[in-house]
Parts: sequence; C-alpha cells; structure tokens
Amino acid sequence: AENLPGVVEELISSSPLIEITLILFETQAGNIAGQLFTTANFDAEELARPFNAMGSKTQVDFALVTNNLIEAEQLVVNKLRQRIETR
Repeated sequence: AENLPGVVEELISSSPLIEITLILFETQAGNIAGQLFTTANFDAEELARPFNAMGSKTQVDFALVTNNLIEAEQLVVNKLRQRIETR
C-alpha cells in the first residue's frame, strides 16, 4: 500500500487525461482496502465519503467490510459513478 502513490504518479504522468484513479487491494489480514486519487477537478474525500475514507482532497484511503475483491470493485465503482454524476 505504501508504494501505490508512486505507481499512481507514474500512471498520471504517462496519461494526463486521468482524473480519478482507484486502486483496490487485499490487505495482509485478507480484507479489501482502497486508495482513491483525484486531480484538482474532483474531491477524493467527498467522492469516497460513503466508505469512511481518510485523507486529503486528492488522496484517500479506506477499508471495506468484504474480503471479496470482485464485490468490492462493483460496490466502489458503482458508488463513485453515482457520486460523480450527481455532483
């Protein structure tokens, strides 16, 4: 998890049109956690509020109750889409 910001910076620098980056991963305890990165056009804290995310306007971390990565992806992506559409 501590290396993800560097990976995202690489992605963004090679694809400047990216405005929102979501990374979901399994923790050592077997749960699913996520990191959401945004450009100045979006507020990561606001977008990830339903997941009790902690962080800043451009990067937040959150943990999910599920240990199923597919379920976590569907849940988070659908919720983010809803929040982006209604902003």
